[in-house]
Amino acid sequence: MKKTQDGYVWRKGTGVKKGNLHYGGVVEPPERRTAPADYIYDAIVIGAGYSGLMATRDTKIAVGLSVLMLEARDRVGGRTYIQSGLTLLYEIGGTSVTHHMACLFKEMTRYKLDRDLILIHNRQYANDYYTINVPGATPRKLPHEEAGGITVRAWNIFVNVDGQNCRVICPLPHAQLGNILVDRLDVERYDRISYHDRFEEIKHLLTPEEYGELKPEKAIDAFQKLHPMEVEKMVFHNWNTDPWSQGGPTWWPPEFMSKFQDELQSRHGHVFFASAD
Repeated sequence: MKKTQDGYVWRKGTGVKKGNLHYGGVVEPPERRTAPADYIYDAIVIGAGYSGLMATRDTKIAVGLSVLMLEARDRVGGRTYIQSGLTLLYEIGGTSVTHHMACLFKEMTRYKLDRDLILIHNRQYANDYYTINVPGATPRKLPHEEAGGITVRAWNIFVNVDGQNCRVICPLPHAQLGNILVDRLDVERYDRISYHDRFEEIKHLLTPEEYGELKPEKAIDAFQKLHPMEVEKMVFHNWNTDPWSQGGPTWWPPEFMSKFQDELQSRHGHVFFASAD
């Protein structure tokens, strides 16, 4: 299988090395054209991530326009990045699919990718429990339902910035800025808060277990606390330092939304911006 230079591999003996990971979506040769170099396309799609691939497909097939797709990486997929050189398929990018992701699941079923999904937990497993081991709390095994309750309470405290579960600053769903019921300056004030700042504000409200859910430890330390083990290899990608994504999905830096969202959602002549986020 072809290999990409995206991603990293850590091994106990060699440390971290970049790239050389198996991936089915590597583009070879780097340039493919089906039209002359001076051909004028009806549309140009920049970026072969989730949104770019959908836009190209639908523009070409549904509308019948000619499309040129441009991608800076050596592979297609963007933050959808399935590492296939392991004993099982491992998604390095978007690692979970939840019930509110209807459009995503529609695409997965269209290409039969839903058959590759693995349930986070299954009651038929021999060891069907959640292990929690964080500083300040007694290590223990607990049912997934109880563990989920700990996580839910921790995140509810974290996101409840207005004391009303965000119903004050965002009473209309999916209208963070263009909300006629809220003063935009109030929204921008909250938008300036970083994850670290918010965590410092609410950490005194958290139990040690909730604290551990929001403040994860280093990967190897966490693995070894779950169960004594010798970690031989880790495969991962750093989306925050990635030159094209510059961060993971929806985790925008402070003030990003209030400064740039209006422009990103606006039409600029014949230019549109599409995002899976």
